[in-house]
Amino acid sequence: MIRRSKKGMAMIITLIVIFVFTVLGAVIWQYGINSVKQADKSSRQKQAYYLARSGAEAIYSHMINETDTAALKNKIDKILDIASVPVNIEDGSFTVTLRRKGSVITIESVGYFKGETASAALEIKETIDTGMPPNIFKNAIFATGSITLNGNVDIIGSLESSGKITINGSSRPEFIENSPRTYPGVIFPQNNSSTKLAVEKNTIRYIDTDGFYDEINVDKDGILQFNLSGRDLTVVANNIIVSGEIKIQGTGRLVLYAKNLKTSSNHGEINISNESLPIESFLVLMPPAGANAGIFDVNRFRGLLYAPGAKVRLHGNDSFTGAMIAGEVTNSGNTDVTYINDAGFITESYFEGITEETVTIRYEKGKWK
Repeated sequence: MIRRSKKGMAMIITLIVIFVFTVLGAVIWQYGINSVKQADKSSRQKQAYYLARSGAEAIYSHMINETDTAALKNKIDKILDIASVPVNIEDGSFTVTLRRKGSVITIESVGYFKGETASAALEIKETIDTGMPPNIFKNAIFATGSITLNGNVDIIGSLESSGKITINGSSRPEFIENSPRTYPGVIFPQNNSSTKLAVEKNTIRYIDTDGFYDEINVDKDGILQFNLSGRDLTVVANNIIVSGEIKIQGTGRLVLYAKNLKTSSNHGEINISNESLPIESFLVLMPPAGANAGIFDVNRFRGLLYAPGAKVRLHGNDSFTGAMIAGEVTNSGNTDVTYINDAGFITESYFEGITEETVTIRYEKGKWK
């Protein structure tokens, strides 16, 4: 009886061992299958990722090899946030989407390979160079030629020049000579107008629309008032002579193109009466000096002067308030030059469409995300 019981127990143990090994074998077999599947899945995911990177690299390669960068920028801005159609490569494909945040463009690429997907993102830095230096109006006076100031000169602000700076007086402002800074020239509109606007003594004339003039002449005790209406008011004149006063009222900006701008000795005021007007509200643009062109000869002025290459002469008991970029700058008599700090915040967008910009766009590869 005991022997038969032992035989039965041995058989049970044997069956248990067989069952355990059978289950263990099945587990090992399933594990092996899962491992193979996982390895295959991982391989397909890697293939999808490499396809995604290839898509981003292809777009970047196109960007840096494109010579017409202005057209490229326009194209990029038109397709932002729009996914491309799938691009097939053997058994896989990829799609790309461009995103922009300021000057950073992100190429988001998604790769597909045999049911698996993976993504990669590459940042591209976009740099736009218009030829306009940073901190455009950083000085009270910047000259592309020389600066020579005589007499009793009172200067609040700094001077900078591509040439030599000579101050024959007691004032000693900060200055930089032989500056490497360059400024693009002015796109001066074609002006064939024969219209002559005369503002006679003790009269007031108003301008509130864009216009072209051959000559604007403001007599002593006469007032020419430009009325702004929340936008740019653009006036082009070959010659402007001011013995009286030019006033500016309202909000917006007066953009005044002038080949010659003069005031009478010890007479003539330009935008002096309204000191509450922001300094960026009045901009005078002039071409480089030439025959009867590019001369700025004033007594009292408040505003911004942008005239690289133009001759500037401050005369009499004069004052210049604001900031200027000019060619050769000289003065006679006592001179007060006062820099307005707000001019330092003006960016190149202020000159959009005004200067002869040579736009250069560069794309630089950034980091992967």
